[in-house]
Amino acid sequence: MLNILYCLDENYNYQAYTSIISLLDNISEKIIIFVIHKDPQTFVNLPEQISKHKNLYSLKTIKFDSENKYFPNIEDAHVSEATYYRLYIEALLPKDIKNVLYLDCDVVCVNNPINHIKKTIKKMEVSSSTIAVKTEFIKNEKHEVFFDQIGNNLYKYFNAGVMFINLEKWRECNIISKSKAIISDTSNELLYWDQDVLNIIFQNNYLEIDEILNQKVISSSDNKSILVINGDEIFLHYMGSKKPWTLEGIAHVNSKYYQDNFMKIFLDRYHIVNNWRLYSIYLFLKNTLNFKLIRNTNYFKLIKSFSKTLNR
Repeated sequence: MLNILYCLDENYNYQAYTSIISLLDNISEKIIIFVIHKDPQTFVNLPEQISKHKNLYSLKTIKFDSENKYFPNIEDAHVSEATYYRLYIEALLPKDIKNVLYLDCDVVCVNNPINHIKKTIKKMEVSSSTIAVKTEFIKNEKHEVFFDQIGNNLYKYFNAGVMFINLEKWRECNIISKSKAIISDTSNELLYWDQDVLNIIFQNNYLEIDEILNQKVISSSDNKSILVINGDEIFLHYMGSKKPWTLEGIAHVNSKYYQDNFMKIFLDRYHIVNNWRLYSIYLFLKNTLNFKLIRNTNYFKLIKSFSKTLNR
């Protein structure tokens, strides 16, 4: 049976629900889901759409103990300390698990992944690789400064938002010990947090996955980065700071893949995270006047959802 892993805190509960329901609705077999959580008591009351889903075999929440652990460069970032939790999975997941698929909470499933997942796991079993991921960029003039900063003779850099892990090999690598050493030595140089740590550990040595398993979705301000689903994509990954639950992200047509799955659970609500009230009002008016919200959303439903965030 397939094992799926998420790592999060309370601020990403809704995002996790959305990712999970998209996966359960598309996959054709029962799966086991593990959630490593900073505050697991906030995640126990699962929506019925998830807890009673025909494709959910079990969902186990595991508390992460942050005491005496250092998570650098997360202040004022669009990520939380939970991004570092996957570095500790060898101590948290059951010892009898051989493989696990890690997914970021901003990953949405749009087609049945079962055959691609099984195919990738089989490839890993006969290879020397511990992980299977997608290369995000390679060393060239454009990225030379970044590679010089991260060092360690890297010539390619992978994205860890969708990561197949052979846990037997992972444990042999002693990831926890290596991670602590790297964080201690290079904490100020970690631009992309634990993803940098993992790239340094695996040193260009990983199995490449198909792009459809980690399809980048970016909500650019000019609305040009429109993703057209052609039927092959499996996992859509909302990268960057303009997430589809922010008013900047919602204004982009790409947000529909996230919001449609959110509404499977929360019905007529849009998911809107509103941290700065006045600035959010400004963005709402701005993207109304330029017709982005009117064109790319159910505008009257959005108004209702946005109004509720202002009253919290």
